[in-house]
Amino acid sequence: MHVGLSAGLSVGLACGVGADDGAAPTGLGYTVDASSAKATPVSAAEWATFIAAKSLTISTPNYLHLCQEASGNMTDTIGGLTLTANGSPAYQQAVSGWTRTGVKGDGVTANQRFRSASAPNPSTTSMALFAFVSLGTQTASVQSVMGVGAIADTTVSAYLNGAPVVGRIRYRESANITDTGTGTDYQARVTPILLLIDHTGTRARLYTDVEKLSPTYGLPSAVTAYCLGADSGTWTPSTILYSCGWTGAAAEAITDAQAKALFEGLGYTIPWI
Repeated sequence: MHVGLSAGLSVGLACGVGADDGAAPTGLGYTVDASSAKATPVSAAEWATFIAAKSLTISTPNYLHLCQEASGNMTDTIGGLTLTANGSPAYQQAVSGWTRTGVKGDGVTANQRFRSASAPNPSTTSMALFAFVSLGTQTASVQSVMGVGAIADTTVSAYLNGAPVVGRIRYRESANITDTGTGTDYQARVTPILLLIDHTGTRARLYTDVEKLSPTYGLPSAVTAYCLGADSGTWTPSTILYSCGWTGAAAEAITDAQAKALFEGLGYTIPWI
């Protein structure tokens, strides 16, 4: 089994240097991408400042992967969870409308990913995984974006479906499968995606800036995989610009209201409640 901040032009321009080098923008205390004006805190200290500034009740992430490497494995700037590269993913890929770059899958190479087997067991520990994802042109095949556990367990994937055909995002936990709606084409845009599995609250969630999915809760497998890309199969053509994750009680504290507040703090207008 596999389980706005739109602070104005002056702020956006001032904080561009911080997007890749970890420097905090003057006056805010946390990094904002210069072009997109989306918040991208680059350290535990910046996350703490961001959380306080936005009056959030979530915790600082347990893991933080900035996705700015030029080669090799991906460094965790908070929790030490190194993600090992496999399948020759592309590095420092430009994305329209953003200053920061990202790592990219090609949709062809088997098991292309950044992965660690040292994360907590997702069958006993609640997990939340966030990323800014730019989906490229999708195919009819369902391909992976990110997830925890084994390939058929708690994952986010993407594919083409619907009439008219649109880029869909899918939550899957074993046999529990829920798709995003047909009203939004997720291709050729940067989407904030938050995957949540909460054992104490028996909740499964997939959040984007457009919609909230509430799939049937199911117990993930005991495979301790934490993966950007494809744990198995192929990584859908997409660029991941930034990622972070929460475990245990910190993940369980992310309620629907707090997920919405987080996305709004990052710089999005959220229609769902």
